[in-house]
Amino acid sequence: MLNKKGVSPVIATVLLIAMVLVLALIIFLWFRGFTGEKCEKFDQACELTCDDVKFDVSYVNGVFFIKNEGNIPIYNLQVELKGDGYSETLSIKDFFDEGFSSTVLSVGGVVQGTPTETDLNSIKFIPVILGTGDDGKKPFVCDDRYGETYKF
Repeated sequence: MLNKKGVSPVIATVLLIAMVLVLALIIFLWFRGFTGEKCEKFDQACELTCDDVKFDVSYVNGVFFIKNEGNIPIYNLQVELKGDGYSETLSIKDFFDEGFSSTVLSVGGVVQGTPTETDLNSIKFIPVILGTGDDGKKPFVCDDRYGETYKF
């Protein structure tokens, strides 16, 4: 008779269960990446609220004027700077010289500031709104398509 050796049924069952659990955990973490943290403003998703954000950017004598023309307060503006071989993203407070204090742009409000960067080809202002999430208030950066681009 041949002397056969193999894995016992108990160990095989434990290994099979461990592999199934690891696979289930991987699928759970992968799927969780598709669902972002919930953010709401005015009882609708922040992504939908960005549709109502409207603002105008003008540049006069080296000073930017930004006016909120929509019916949603703008919490902050993200600024994408592009120049020759240069690209950077800043908060509007970091983009303007000192003296710019408020980042909240209320409905109908206007902010102005002088940029710290000078050798640029274009500047894109992207609105940031303040919504509520599971952990309280949280800023939400709207999609690029809601931004205003100023080209030099």
